[in-house]
Amino acid sequence: MTGMRILVGSDLSEAADEAVRQALVLARDEHAELALCHVLPEPQAHTLFPQEHERDLETLQKLEPQIAEALRAQVVRLNRDEPLPVSVFVEHGSAYGELVNRAEAWRADLVIIGNHGRAQLKHLFLGSVAEQVARYAPCSALIARTHDEGVVLVATDLSDPSRLALTAGAREAARRKRPLAVVHATDTLSLRTAPAMALLGVNPNVDPPEVTRVRDELSRTIIESALTPLGAKADIRIVNGNPAEEILRLVESLPAELLVLGTRGRSDVTRIMFGGVAANMVRNAACSVWAIRARST
Repeated sequence: MTGMRILVGSDLSEAADEAVRQALVLARDEHAELALCHVLPEPQAHTLFPQEHERDLETLQKLEPQIAEALRAQVVRLNRDEPLPVSVFVEHGSAYGELVNRAEAWRADLVIIGNHGRAQLKHLFLGSVAEQVARYAPCSALIARTHDEGVVLVATDLSDPSRLALTAGAREAARRKRPLAVVHATDTLSLRTAPAMALLGVNPNVDPPEVTRVRDELSRTIIESALTPLGAKADIRIVNGNPAEEILRLVESLPAELLVLGTRGRSDVTRIMFGGVAANMVRNAACSVWAIRARST
């Protein structure tokens, strides 16, 4: 990751403070370029009073240098080490859209954005900026949350994108000097639907224990083989059940301070695929979530 570019989306809130803190540590450790981006809203259109639109536009333009200075001040306030050079960008428009555009134009390798996580009104975050950035960014995205000390947990479905996540997770565990854990969840739908199917007089097709054991051993072997060239050892957990539920349970029980998972590219189909486990983790995990994606060219 040496020479990487890190872009932080900051709205100057407490959640953004955590994103900047994590970005500063990572930028220093990885000798990375660092930039902060703040997005101002577009002025409302006043069809009957165009002069009001012009006045709003002028006000927002006057705010730009003040916001830029506030971003630099945020870095200074949170940086406990030697000063780091930082670029600042102030955009206008949709928060997630402009952040994604800036990440693309600046050729970012990682976008970091703060998120409050599971607040009492967590349903308000279902369409949050954090989730949209993780879904559409041209590169990896880190959803930064405050956390207690814990393991680095990698969730893998044994696909190619999850191999990238395994590499990133092993590296991050070493950088943080934290234990590495890997979870693979087999979604045995028949086990979850068996009671309901039995009530309907249907005999569910449940894999016999021997088949489950062989499948789980094969999954463990695949993970161990992927870890060997990385020189990494991990606490490997093979679990059966709903992947999102099992991963969230492990995040809390281990506990994890970082969850790493792989996501695919930005085609229309894979955007829909992000709406499953990955989106659930971004919304609900009690720790930071690093969605690994190869940067689009």
